Amino acid sequence: MVVTLHSVGWSIRRIARELHISRKRVDRIVVSKSILRDTTPEDRIQHTRQRVSKLDPHKSYIGDLLEKYSDITGQRVYEHLKEKGFDGEISIVRDYLKRVREVGSKTPVRMVETAPGQRAAHDWSDYNIQFTSNKP
Repeated sequence: MVVTLHSVGWSIRRIARELHISRKRVDRIVVSKSILRDTTPEDRIQHTRQRVSKLDPHKSYIGDLLEKYSDITGQRVYEHLKEKGFDGEISIVRDYLKRVREVGSKTPVRMVETAPGQRAAHDWSDYNIQFTSNKP
């Protein structure tokens, strides 16, 4: 809620007053959330040196399989790799496929707040409801 109010244009002082929390806390929340949004999880992790993987020689072949069969399962890729001489386990194949297939994180959706009576919704159901009775 703090981030939403700040993005709408409220000052830190006003947010603190309305939510009954300190200005310092509001500032910490706004700064921490902006850092989290501006960086990816990989940026916040301290990287160690790159290890050689048993899967490295086969990554181009996996890429070809994914281009040819976009919905291929990890088990099927593992079977193809076994035929090519891969001596690793299926878990490394599944982990690699998960990383490769990740499209990216979805952008957060901001809620639009409108004044009462400014927004409407319509239900397309085919129910007939009588609001008045036809009794004399």
